[in-house]
Amino acid sequence: MIKVKNLFLERGGNKILHDISFQLKPGSFAGLVGPNGSGKSSFLKCLYRALYPQAGFIYFEGKPLPSLNLKQTARKMGVVIQEHNTDFDFTVFDLVLMGRTPHHQPWERDSDEDYQIVEKSLNQVGISSLKNRIFSTLSGGEKQLVLIARALAQQAVLLILDEPTNHLDIYYQLEILQLVNSLPITKLAALHDLNMAAQFCEYLYFVNHGYLVASGCPQDVLKPALIYDVFGVKAIIGYHPANQKPYLFFQMEKDIYDLNIK
Repeated sequence: MIKVKNLFLERGGNKILHDISFQLKPGSFAGLVGPNGSGKSSFLKCLYRALYPQAGFIYFEGKPLPSLNLKQTARKMGVVIQEHNTDFDFTVFDLVLMGRTPHHQPWERDSDEDYQIVEKSLNQVGISSLKNRIFSTLSGGEKQLVLIARALAQQAVLLILDEPTNHLDIYYQLEILQLVNSLPITKLAALHDLNMAAQFCEYLYFVNHGYLVASGCPQDVLKPALIYDVFGVKAIIGYHPANQKPYLFFQMEKDIYDLNIK
């Protein structure tokens, strides 16, 4: 599906990514995890062509990514980012309909097939009741669902998500990750919650200071030593009683109750 070899990224004289090599299995759900500022978002931006690395190779469906024009990329790669401000007050239906744009010629009008695909995408995400609402009036969780529906309307085979559950309550965190996990396409998400990542992702990739420092399935890669090296906190690894997947309990190096706070 997507393969990265020896990727380097530098911005403003600062080295952001160092010799990243990475491969996604088709149909899988992979999580990209690491501290703030570790390079997760920059790496995703290289994949969806918002940033251009100084060295290395990215292959998408066996072809060098630069050999595809932006329209070809947009037909197959859907992106959901944290910032989703719009300049105009679009309805949900119209915003999801924008996912059909890469499939059109310039000035080509939307077809009945486009409308049917939008309706199907709204149904798949479970937000048909919101289709006439103005996007800017929705809650954060509802907005994320709309953006996922737009990616489905693109008929993307790869969905990239940058912190899709950030600032959302637990209901929408679970709903969005369950939805993403159920999609029959390849998914890659930068996630800040290690427990959510462990419950939903098949593979985890740890990024720290711009380096890919560890990768593997959650039960193999989630170890106290790695958590401490990457995040600087102690972790006790348990298992979720419902599915026996890893579940982490965290402790600071110094217990908060030992601090002399006045």
